[in-house]
Amino acid sequence: MFASALFWTAKGWIKQQTVDFIVEQIQRQNQPPSRAYRKFGEYLIEAGLVTEADVQAALAEQQLTGMRLGTILASRGLIGQQTVDFLVDQAFQASN
Repeated sequence: MFASALFWTAKGWIKQQTVDFIVEQIQRQNQPPSRAYRKFGEYLIEAGLVTEADVQAALAEQQLTGMRLGTILASRGLIGQQTVDFLVDQAFQASN
């Protein structure tokens, strides 16, 4: 996985910040939770996938539509639905 990640970052297909975030999340899976609950938008910002402004705009739309944050961001083309699904799964595992 890590060799692939180096290739992907070298090609510019994925940000190093995103790779670092994913590696950190994988390393945390077998550790007891040490951090308080975080909102999904914070995971996306920390991973370098969206900006705080993107999340704020999507949250405003969420208030009007009731749609999930990840769905809104994916519908705007800011993040892939598969990425949303992966991070939701990771966030859920980290909170258990």
